[in-house]
Amino acid sequence: MWCVRILLTFLCVRYWGLGLRAVWYCMIADNVCKAVLFAVPFLTKRSRVRRWLGSS
Repeated sequence: MWCVRILLTFLCVRYWGLGLRAVWYCMIADNVCKAVLFAVPFLTKRSRVRRWLGSS
């Protein structure tokens, strides 16, 4: 996750010349990536349980 937050922020500010708004967008992108990666195991486990029970 440091890759998203730090690297993307560094690129936005240093090389692309974007401002503070881009830094905040990078922080939001990092939080969204964390939320998706955190939710994936729960969502896949739920679908496996449904298949095991035979309901769709």
